[in-house]
Amino acid sequence: MKDRFLVAQGLMPYALAMGKIKAMGKEQAVSREKTPVGGVAGARAKVVQELDNERLDRALKLLAPDMGLRGRRRLFEHCRVLVDGRERGKGFRVRQGQTIELVPLRESQDGESVRELLAAVKVLDKGAAFAALYKPGKLHSAHVAGSPEPSVEGMLSRLFPNRDAVLLNRLDKETSGILLLAFGHEPAMRYSAFQEQGLALKRYLAVVRGRPEPGQVLDRKLVTGGGERVRVLEEAADRDRQTKVEGALPAETGLSVILVNILKGARHQVRAHLAHAGFPILGDRLYSPSEPLGMLHLHHALFSMPGLNVASPPPWKAYGSIAQKLMEQAS
Repeated sequence: MKDRFLVAQGLMPYALAMGKIKAMGKEQAVSREKTPVGGVAGARAKVVQELDNERLDRALKLLAPDMGLRGRRRLFEHCRVLVDGRERGKGFRVRQGQTIELVPLRESQDGESVRELLAAVKVLDKGAAFAALYKPGKLHSAHVAGSPEPSVEGMLSRLFPNRDAVLLNRLDKETSGILLLAFGHEPAMRYSAFQEQGLALKRYLAVVRGRPEPGQVLDRKLVTGGGERVRVLEEAADRDRQTKVEGALPAETGLSVILVNILKGARHQVRAHLAHAGFPILGDRLYSPSEPLGMLHLHHALFSMPGLNVASPPPWKAYGSIAQKLMEQAS
């Protein structure tokens, strides 16, 4: 029993250590492969007919037949449990033919553990129709097809069990701050209506090079498809795709902390607009290749719409007090 417990704690299911799985009393070969980081093995198996519509935590006996239900549930704390490539929670109902896979939480390229990133996700606000989360930088908002990297979207069934939680906005992987959720179709449609009416306001804090002027409007049209970078055209964008500098305070030499607001927003809108205007964001090597390596200083700090107001201070030690002043001025 001790060995099996250590196997579970070490992120490798007992069945993988044996190189076999058991389904309904019959031994079947498990497909095994090395994960790309750390040389840790993962395991996968297809759902058999007898487990059709079973809870995922119970269906994990395909991969860990000698582990009890409590041990299989513990795997969700140490592994990402994927069904057909998407992370799912304990209560997810699996269907025959789907593939279950265990992906150990591993170290990211800069040494920060995925477990620490996932633990940093916090519920900022929760009501009957909407919720707001804090997303740290270096973590995807939504599942990326074909990528083994985790996302906040993959955590929703764990954070809100038995709720139909749907992401309403996206943040770049490196951007931190507020993510919005709706519980069901009707609230999601209500949010879309607020956006169309200009009643959903998103405010971002950024540390930039240069001195933008409060009231400055960055209104160039963006081309968001066709490459990693967004292209900025010289023609004007629609009003709901503009980036407005709401406040700006000087920081250390050559830097400013600014508060900008957007309505609908587009991919990389704030980053591309600021870089095009001559105010690249500190740490944004995509739009300013000469930037030194480090944190992208862009944070979704404030959100407001009828019935919901959310605030989230940025994770910046050096510029936190200046950012707080801008947030207080905006409230």
